[in-house]
Amino acid sequence: MLAVPGPLAAQSDRSEATQERLGEVRQSLKRDSEQAEALAKQAEAQANELARLRTEMRLAADAVQSHEAALDSLEAELALLESDETRMQVSLERRQAELGDTLAALQRLALRPTAALLVSPGDPNDYRWSSLNSMRRLRRKATSSRPSSMG
Repeated sequence: MLAVPGPLAAQSDRSEATQERLGEVRQSLKRDSEQAEALAKQAEAQANELARLRTEMRLAADAVQSHEAALDSLEAELALLESDETRMQVSLERRQAELGDTLAALQRLALRPTAALLVSPGDPNDYRWSSLNSMRRLRRKATSSRPSSMG
């Protein structure tokens, strides 16, 4: 009977080694399975994050386009306003020149009554004072219509 335990013991050692190896393989498979599951969760989280970032990028691109359109509109409006300003400035300068010419003519008339004044009915001094008052009103109007800062 002593000879039997030797092969059984060897077979038992192999069986234990196989069982031990089988346990290690199962543990390794379990760890690999857990790692695969964790990696799958990470991949899903990263895919969700990527989708969120893409949505944010689309929204940001839409906002940029909207702001660019608004800027284009504002630039067009600014160009129209600058054109209006130039046109109004030219008109104002022309009117100021006209008022200046009128004022100069009235000053000349006030200082030197013409022959028509001498033959007109009424007192020539009344006409002269009326001209001076008209001149004062025109001068006030001309100074009040000037822009506060000329560029």
